[in-house]
Amino acid sequence: MISRLAGWWENRTGLGSWYRAQTDIPGEGGLSWNQAIWFALIVTLVLEAVTGIALSMAYAPTATDAWGSIYFIQNQVTGGSLLRGLHHFGSHVLVVLCTLYLCQVVLVGAYRAPREVTWLSALLLFGLVLALARTGHLLPYDQKAYWSTKVPTNIAGSVPLVGDSLKALAQGGSDFGSFTLTRFYGLHVAVLPLLLLLVVLGLRALSRRHG
Repeated sequence: MISRLAGWWENRTGLGSWYRAQTDIPGEGGLSWNQAIWFALIVTLVLEAVTGIALSMAYAPTATDAWGSIYFIQNQVTGGSLLRGLHHFGSHVLVVLCTLYLCQVVLVGAYRAPREVTWLSALLLFGLVLALARTGHLLPYDQKAYWSTKVPTNIAGSVPLVGDSLKALAQGGSDFGSFTLTRFYGLHVAVLPLLLLLVVLGLRALSRRHG
């Protein structure tokens, strides 16, 4: 029964063959260290997405309720502290894996022609991961999150000519507060993950094209 259902699904969608084509590893000998780093990176990204979605179910992105919702998740929600811990430390692991991935790209010479776009995409991936970590750091909206975000935005505001515009863009207006939190939340859960997904798919396509 299951095999017939799977055959029907494959005949109508072709998703099974598409998945096998995407996950097929060219060459012999199984996974290499380079492929293992990429696989660990993808697994960690999926973990961050799943735990992030679960946390967003109880999180309130407002200046008055953000810290209270984090306290509720941490102390009242069943498994909430585990979810938050996985998401928090998973972001640290993600930065480490991205660093290893960049080192791998350099060591195998994947920045040389015709793989320059692969190198630029890897740098963009690293930048997006750092941006996700930075925007997520503010979301608890405690004293540490508040000041560790306010100080860099004030520094950005001191840039000649464009400083005021950069500061207003970062904090969502002239003052650091509720609009800043909602802007960071929107970037963290919508804009940056979408960009990250596009970059990951692009890197996968480039790796299959150039090896």
